[in-house]
Amino acid sequence: VYCNLDPIRLVATGGIGYRWYGDSNPLDTLNLSDTRIPDPIFTPDSAGIYKFMVHIQRECYADTNIYLTAYVILGPIADFVLSETNGCSPFSPLITNNTNMDRADKMLWNFDTRYNQFVNQDTLSNPFYWTFPENHTDTMQAYTISLTAYGILGSCPTTMTRTVKVRPGIQAAFAPGKTSGCSPLPV
Repeated sequence: VYCNLDPIRLVATGGIGYRWYGDSNPLDTLNLSDTRIPDPIFTPDSAGIYKFMVHIQRECYADTNIYLTAYVILGPIADFVLSETNGCSPFSPLITNNTNMDRADKMLWNFDTRYNQFVNQDTLSNPFYWTFPENHTDTMQAYTISLTAYGILGSCPTTMTRTVKVRPGIQAAFAPGKTSGCSPLPV
């Protein structure tokens, strides 16, 4: 399985002469860099199943034919947007998954890459709100969100990451200086 339309090097060895043929479609050889070398580059122009045969001329043995099949798929490209990238605790941005759903067989979210807790997109609506842990510290907390999209049979994974920052929640407290005494009691 080959992802997207990247060039593919086909390789045959053991001969003194080579001739590549499109086994299921003779026009597939138009996408080969050369049909008379042992290792041509195949540049697919669309997704599909490409079948080749290479005739290998050998010096000391009978000529032979080898068959090769290349499965080319258009893999998914993980993509999402956040309504906001930072906010006050508790922080719940709206997350929209823009991945091409026709190409993605499975998508996994990781809302805090420090702990690797994955959530399957199938369990979420689109768009959805995600609430990050309350920030009880006095510093900004950063969380890295990742979305990994997989093609058919787990092939062609791509990952996109974004960072959100959660400001500390408001923490206010006061205590009286005195708790007993004569009226009026200054505190």
